[in-house]
Amino acid sequence: MRDAASLGEVIRKQKGKRTFTFAIVLELSSQNLNLRKWLRSGGLDPDRDVRTVVIPSALVHETFRAGHLDGYCVAEPWNSAAVLDGSG
Repeated sequence: MRDAASLGEVIRKQKGKRTFTFAIVLELSSQNLNLRKWLRSGGLDPDRDVRTVVIPSALVHETFRAGHLDGYCVAEPWNSAAVLDGSG
């Protein structure tokens, strides 16, 4: 997904069927605040509509690539790693 509105539509269609999981590296981080703001802009409640998990930054991309996450918000180089290996 490239925008929150599209993600919101997908998550609402899947409500009750599956839970979407997103990772951050710290509860008290700008990435957590940015993820929450982005989800809200798509009409989602970050506390009810998705699950957010805390994972060490060095493991986020590996966990995503293995299929355990639907997305993540972390600092570089992990976003670029997903783009470069084609997983995100």
